[in-house]
Amino acid sequence: MGLAQKKPKLYKPEEYLELERGSEVRHEYIDGELYEMAGANMQVNRCFVA
Repeated sequence: MGLAQKKPKLYKPEEYLELERGSEVRHEYIDGELYEMAGANMQVNRCFVA
């Protein structure tokens, strides 16, 4: 018997942008799902959110 997989929360573009403004970690937004991006630092974050 396998484990049930939990469906990921799907975000609207507006929700994603709001979350990114307050996040120290950058995420990639693909078809409503968020994926944490490796290697993004605060200086890079300011470029994308500003």
